[in-house]
Order: sequence, then C-alpha cells, then structure tokens
Amino acid sequence: MLIDGQQVSSFYDAVVGPAFRSHCIRIPPEDLRIQQSRDAAMEITSLFPWLIDDTDGEASGRKHGIIVRPDGSPARQLTSLGLHYLARHPDRVFFHAGTKLQLLTHDVTGRFPRIIAFIDAGKWTKFLPLAAEFQDGRTVTFGRQLAQELKGGGAYPETFKDARARDQWVGWLAARWDEIQPESVIEAAVHASGRPRWVTYRAWLDGGDKVDLTVAGHEQYDAAVFASNLVQRGYEQGLRIVGTVKSGLAINVMAIYEK
Repeated sequence: MLIDGQQVSSFYDAVVGPAFRSHCIRIPPEDLRIQQSRDAAMEITSLFPWLIDDTDGEASGRKHGIIVRPDGSPARQLTSLGLHYLARHPDRVFFHAGTKLQLLTHDVTGRFPRIIAFIDAGKWTKFLPLAAEFQDGRTVTFGRQLAQELKGGGAYPETFKDARARDQWVGWLAARWDEIQPESVIEAAVHASGRPRWVTYRAWLDGGDKVDLTVAGHEQYDAAVFASNLVQRGYEQGLRIVGTVKSGLAINVMAIYEK
C-alpha cells in the first residue's frame, strides 16, 4: 500500500547494504539465537511473501534458516533489514500481533538504537490523523475539524503544553469514532494543499495499547492512501506496519501492507 523508499534505502545502506549487495546470504539456524527469533522468522514470512523460508523439519524439532537474495528495490531492502536484525540483533526486533505482546517501554527504547517494529494491527484499529504537512508547505492539525460537530470535549487546545491533557483530549475524540469522519478532513486538506509530505496518526491497537505513527509520503501518494486506505480500510480490515521505534513510543513508518 505504501513504502517510504527514501527512509528504507538510507537505513539499508547504513546498516546492511555492503553485506547483502552482491550475493545471496543464508542466515543459518544457529544464528537465530533465541526462541523468540525462531518464532519471529515464521512471522516475518507472512509479512514478506517473497522471502524464502529454508525450513528443515526433523522429528526432534523444527530448525529455521533463511535465504535472502540481493535486490535494489525498497521492498527487498526492507526484507534484508528485518532479517539482519532478526539474526544479529533479536533484542531490537519488536512484534505486536493482537494481544500477544505489549508495546516497548520508554526504558527499552532509550537503551537500544534503531529498534524495528512489526505491527499486525487487527480489525477495528482506529487510525486518528493528528497533523500533516502538504505539498504547498502548509502544516495542518486536524483536531478542531474533527471535533467541530461534537459536544462535551471542551475547547480544542491550541497549544499542547500538557502531554496528559493532550492525550485525554485525543482519547475523547477517538471514543466518538462513529461520529467523526477522519477520511474527509484528510481528503479536503489534500484537495486544498496537494499531496502530503507526512501525516501523523494516533493508533489504538488490540489490548488498549496506543502508538503514534509518522507516515512520510514525500508527495508521492494521493489522498486515498492516507484516507480511505489507511483510515477506513485499516479500521475495517486491519493493516500490517513496519517501522523504526523512536522515544515516546512512536514509530517512523517504513511500510504499510494491506491484509
């Protein structure tokens, strides 16, 4: 649905580019050092269908190895990044699928650089747009527009000096999801100002976890990707998201896949 090729390529070149540039690389089972990594190897294949899963099934148990073929496309580069982290830095790979795992704590995000997150957002996940920058250079916050038809939430805070007050107000808005039209405000802003450079969302995952997502389109994607595909289809069908974790339990999105 969307891939941030600029972010993926720069990350790939900095981390694993030289190792994967010219040869097929096999990550043997012994390099998947912990059980979490071995389980994650199987999870990743569902996110990246072109990945080769070299699985050796034995009566004594299953051991997993993975083969990566070199490719210059952002999609393949993202696969190589995920597998490099899986084999070499399993403590920096975070999965969230349903209610199986909890979001990373502030302590963990501060201790490790460049954690990669794979999030399987289920049906009924709310992706509430918070702000965006557009092709004409205009930056828009969506809260006032989304709340203009609602009553009881108090005045829209022009400045968010108090993080707790901000979270409470955004949560109040999300609780009235059926009464707001987040796709419409994005589409109207795109019509007025051109394609988005980036859009930030607050997402409520299964189990009540919430995370902020920054989705950079670099003026390459139309309104439908950020509105009907991400917000509406994400709510009705769910999405798979890959990104890097930053402090504050927020994610710079590298790719979004439809289910």
